[in-house]
This record gives sequence, C-alpha cells and structure tokens, in this order.
Amino acid sequence: MTLMSASQIVRGWRRVIPLIVAISVAALAATGAMLSPSPVPLLPLSQAIAETAAFSAESASAHLSVLSQTIGSRAAGTQAHEQAVGYVADTWRSLGYEPVITPFQFNSFEERDVSLTIPESGDRIAGRFFKGGVGGDVQSEVIDAGLGRPQDLDQISLQGRIALVKRGEILFSDKLANVAAAGALGAVIDNSEPGVFVGGLNSPVSIPAIAISQEDGRNLRQQLAIGPLQARLMVDGSSVEMTASNVSASKPGTGDGIVIIGGHIDSVSAGPGANDNGSGTAVVTELGRSILTDSYPFEIRLVAFGAEEIGLVGSKRYVESLPESERARVIGMINLDMVGVGNQLRVGGSPELVAQAMSAAAAVGESAGRMSAGLGSASDHASFIDAGMPGVFIYRSEDPNYHTANDRFEYVDPRHLESTGRIVLALLDILASGATT
Repeated sequence: MTLMSASQIVRGWRRVIPLIVAISVAALAATGAMLSPSPVPLLPLSQAIAETAAFSAESASAHLSVLSQTIGSRAAGTQAHEQAVGYVADTWRSLGYEPVITPFQFNSFEERDVSLTIPESGDRIAGRFFKGGVGGDVQSEVIDAGLGRPQDLDQISLQGRIALVKRGEILFSDKLANVAAAGALGAVIDNSEPGVFVGGLNSPVSIPAIAISQEDGRNLRQQLAIGPLQARLMVDGSSVEMTASNVSASKPGTGDGIVIIGGHIDSVSAGPGANDNGSGTAVVTELGRSILTDSYPFEIRLVAFGAEEIGLVGSKRYVESLPESERARVIGMINLDMVGVGNQLRVGGSPELVAQAMSAAAAVGESAGRMSAGLGSASDHASFIDAGMPGVFIYRSEDPNYHTANDRFEYVDPRHLESTGRIVLALLDILASGATT
C-alpha cells in the first residue's frame, strides 16, 4: 500500500469520528462561558451533525439563515457587515480555531444624484452608481452600443457621446473600458431582468456610468428608434472613507504548503445577499467544522473576505498582507461565490486547479462546465491569481435574483450547498494526494 492511499484512508476514517472536543466547546459557547458577547447568537449543533465530520447541508443552511435573514443586507462599511464577520469568527472560535479579524479602510461613493435626464421632455431616470466607479456630469447624444463588446462598437461612433449598453456577456468594467476606448464620455447600463440593479467594478474606469432598470432601457431604445436623443448623465456624490473586515482562521498541516478556502461575506445593499454570497460564506463556515478532525499535508486557511462587491477590496488587502515567503507556499486558493442557486456548476481560474476541481466534481457526481473568461476574473480568486498564486472559482449559474431584493434565503437550494462542500473536500483530497507523492 502506498503512502498516498494510506493517507486517504486516514482522512476518510477521521470523517466519522465524533467531534467530542468541538461539541464541548460549542456547548460552553452557547452558555456564554467562553466567548465574548456577540450580537448574533451562535447556532447549537444538532446531535446528528455533532456526531459526524461529514459536511452538513443542514448546518450550512442554518449559517445561511443567520447571514441572510437574521443579519440581512451586509454591504461593506455597515454595522451588519461587521455583525456577519463577528458571527463567522465566533462560530470558528467555538470549534477551537483562533480566528483573526483584520479591519481595513476603503473609499466608498456617497450618492447625491445618480440619474439620466432627457432635457426635451424633462423625464428623469433614477439610476444606481457602480461601486468603484467615478463621478461626472455629461450632456450629449445617446447611442445604442449593444452589449459593449468590441464587435458591437465597430459600426457606430461613440466619440463624445453617451453609450447605452445592455447588461450581460462580459464584465461591467470591460463594457465601460470598451466604450471609453471608443470615445464615449459616459455610459448607461440597463438590466437584463426586470427592475434596477447594483453593480460593482473590479478595475478602474475613466468615465461616469449608471445602472438603470430593464424597463427604462427599453423605453430609451424605443426613443432612439424614432430619432436622435440628447440626455444629461449625472453621477454626483463624494468619496467617503469606510471600514470593513476580513476574518480568517487556520488549521495547521503536516507539510509546508497552504490551501486557502474563501468567499466574500459582504452583499450589495439592494438585498439580503443569500446566494451572493451568503451561500459561499455558509459553505466556508461549515467546512471549518467538517475538516476539524482531518489531517492534511498542508495548512488550510479559511477566509471570509469583506468588500468584494466594490472591487475585490478585501481579498486584495489579504493578498497584500501575505509575505513573499507565504505566497510561495500557496498551493491553491478555492473561491466559493454564488453556489446555492442554478443547475449549472461552473469553474474557472488557473488551468491545473480548474481541471482538479472538475475531477473533484465528477467524484461526487456533479457535472461541471468551464466558465467564460469574463467570469473567470470576477471574484476574489482573481486577487490571488494576479499576485502569482493559483486559484479556482466555483460558482453556479444563472441566478435571476442576482443583486436584487429577491436574493433571499428561500431561493437557495441546500443540496447545492452540500454538493459544493463535498466538491471542496474531494478537491482537498486530490491536492493532498499530490502533496504526498
């Protein structure tokens, strides 16, 4: 028998060991004997969950309920964001980890007037600011720019004009970069679903832009079909310094490598953020329990990142804090974002890790597809890849309630949470096999 297969047997055996230490700690925590007071009470473990180290959909769903129902919208910089950070930290602490909460500052845009006005009719369309965007005041002709892809701009002139862009296909930041490069002075992006939305940019842009509803976008295109349309695009506000936090915990391994498992804890302000990204945070939190008695040939770091929605700020701060010596030890970063809604599992990121994640999915009976290049850089794993560390993004598509008030707990499928947890555990075993050969 090889050393690799023996280690796999040990990990499998340990998954069914009763969590005697963890149960004792959690019981003390429930009485307030070990933890400092938390604004969000910890959830007691049921007997069935407590007696196994297997990933529990029930436990993950319970964490999701706290994040999306008890706490609700967790926009970076808000008290609710810090409540969620405290809840995750206290949960890991109750299991015997030593969580670290790391605050950081970021600049946020405080909206005063975000709108598109049609001077001829006096009609005013209220919009939403793109997190990470810039302010501005532009008055010019509106031009339909399709989806904002390069091929959509070949036959039109955007020079000195306002681009009307449909949501979909590529990242918001890519749309804005494309129309700006074509000479646009500003942009309006209309929703692909009914209602307005809140978007974020993962790279700097040079022109003001707003998000509007699908209905308002349709009306604008109807007016453009009749003839030229002049409009005033206003993005007025001020930059405000705010504070958010990352929370992390570490499980030592028997070797020098590091595997980071993370997901962002913040939501947009528009809704309670159940799928985006209470689902990923809940799975990462429950993984902290389900790996507790396992032994791996690498350190495992669990991280809930703050301020992802405004440009991957928390993960960028985390990466900046890593010494070069630790970056060199990172075997992979596993990012869980929006894993609770949608029938199609997608993975993206570093090629080798993507292949290993797809193998892990197959091992637990899931069929995974590769995500588009645009989505592959749209979440926290990108911060690690940009710094030279391998990363993989595990995600489900499509969620019709993305970034809306309907991103609620009842629309998240617990089976998807469990499937994601099992995929991560299988991926850890694959990485462990490679680390022990």
